[in-house]
Amino acid sequence: MASSTSEKHRIAVHEKKRKEMMDEFERQKVEMTRETDRNRTGADRFVGKSDSMEESLKMQTVGLVKLEDFQQKRQALEEEKMREAARSNEIKEDEPKKKKKKKSKYNLSFAMDDEEEATGGNDRVSVEKQSTNSSKKGQFGKNPAVDTSFLPDRDREELDRKEREELRQKWLKMQESIKQEDIEITYSYWDGTGHRKEVTCKKGDSIAAFLEKARGQWPELRGVSVADILYIKEDLIIPHHHTFYDFIVN
Repeated sequence: MASSTSEKHRIAVHEKKRKEMMDEFERQKVEMTRETDRNRTGADRFVGKSDSMEESLKMQTVGLVKLEDFQQKRQALEEEKMREAARSNEIKEDEPKKKKKKKSKYNLSFAMDDEEEATGGNDRVSVEKQSTNSSKKGQFGKNPAVDTSFLPDRDREELDRKEREELRQKWLKMQESIKQEDIEITYSYWDGTGHRKEVTCKKGDSIAAFLEKARGQWPELRGVSVADILYIKEDLIIPHHHTFYDFIVN
């Protein structure tokens, strides 16, 4: 009983591996078909593809392979070769037909030329007028009903660029006017006890400029450098290069 179970398990594993191998072979065959179709045309494409399929067959049958699996792979390759041969024959059959059509068109144009030479001057004038009218009718023009906004347009792009630049300059001027507005700051100088005072600055002033004004309000700080004074907002030490405008905007 145990040997029968192990045999079934071994067969199942073998079947699974066989299925995976066949699926991988089919996938590689499709990829090789697409690759050779892109790089080759006509009979050359068929020859290159056959070589690649033979190489694939050799790669897939390395080692011990069941005869049934090998024959199936071989048959699949032969069927693919037959289909490619049929396609190449169809291409060869279509080429004479196309050449024949072109030749008949040329004969027709020569016949028309002979007829024009046989007719009088008035007939030539009428034919020339008709050909001129037909050429004018055949000319293509723009359809005003079609939306072409997605197409590149230098004039429109230049106009958009100018509008963006005008808006940018307008925004910069507005921000500069905001920076020139006055702001009254109430601060507390801490020397062990709090001393509250006020300083009027511009919104565009930096923290260093504010500290310079505040330092002048305290005699004991007049000998101290601004770099040695800290500006603390709540629990944050604010660097001297920041401006009040930065905090207002953000």
